[in-house]
Amino acid sequence: MTVYYKARDWDKVILAYRVYEEDGTEGSRTDIPMTKSCNGWVTATINGVKGRKVKLAFTNGEYAWDDSGYWARNTIVNVSDGKVLGGAPSCVVDADSVESIAITGPGVSNGALAITVNQVVQLKAVVSPAASTAKVTWKVDDGAVLKNDGEWIRGLKAGTATITAMAGGKSASVRVTVSPAVVPVSSVSLSVSSVSLAVGQSRRVTATVSPSNATDRSVSWKSSDTSVASVEQNGTVWGKKAGTATITATAGGKSASLTVTVPGQVSDSVVYYKPTVTLGVTPTLWYRVNGKASSVRMAAYCDGWYKAVVPGTNGAQVKLVFEVGGKWDSNGLVNGQHRGYFGSGKVLAVTAG
Repeated sequence: MTVYYKARDWDKVILAYRVYEEDGTEGSRTDIPMTKSCNGWVTATINGVKGRKVKLAFTNGEYAWDDSGYWARNTIVNVSDGKVLGGAPSCVVDADSVESIAITGPGVSNGALAITVNQVVQLKAVVSPAASTAKVTWKVDDGAVLKNDGEWIRGLKAGTATITAMAGGKSASVRVTVSPAVVPVSSVSLSVSSVSLAVGQSRRVTATVSPSNATDRSVSWKSSDTSVASVEQNGTVWGKKAGTATITATAGGKSASLTVTVPGQVSDSVVYYKPTVTLGVTPTLWYRVNGKASSVRMAAYCDGWYKAVVPGTNGAQVKLVFEVGGKWDSNGLVNGQHRGYFGSGKVLAVTAG
């Protein structure tokens, strides 16, 4: 039995009914919710009561009741204004009538939807009144961009297409924008893991983004200390000053790094020496730098001058003592120790004390 009820100003309507047997035996009360039908009517179906008397009552599930002794036997009845009539309300008789139709679904907003290639979405056509039995048909205007199987759609290639739902002479459409599927970056690797650069020296580093078909393959470069090492956006790294810096390449949220070492400038001191007495013997230079002593045989240069290189002085002060054929030229003695000549710089010259 299908029951229609002209709904009151209730938030919900519940049909409470009892089925009576032919011998008058009263069945227990059963409550079922009623759903919207049309023009303010609600409906519910009672199963398995064909030919038997049914007593009907209606409630909002709280305190309000409409229990006016409604009795029914018919397959379809409608209840309003305290009366039970056979048949459905007039608005239900035209079951195929459609007042409006709308399309809803995940991501649908203001008649538009954005998906990616191969993404599948199920749409839903909402027909009003809800009781309408009108058939809904679906149509896509560009089957090369968007494929549909009823309310199911799938993006085929980048572009835009419109899907339309039609029922009872009414229609609704959604404009679907299909974008290429996003392929995430899985890793970034660099051609080197570390590099040593002198000040002013550069080296090009290559970044490899995987997979090769990743959507965002653009690489950005950054230095942890641009005063030590800078990097151009093409991966060229420059040594700026002594120290260590980390260069990082990033693409699609993944990154890889390398260490750049810029050693300090290593400079030597060239020592020129002209003995006051020529003994025909090549002088030996004894020197001390940063507490470390060493010696080197000097080489003839010109006009009685001799030359030697003291390595790795880097501007530090150097103590110089010369020995020529067993004789010492050391700027005198202090407490029995050679006083020595002191100087710093790239070129030092000693002659005549």
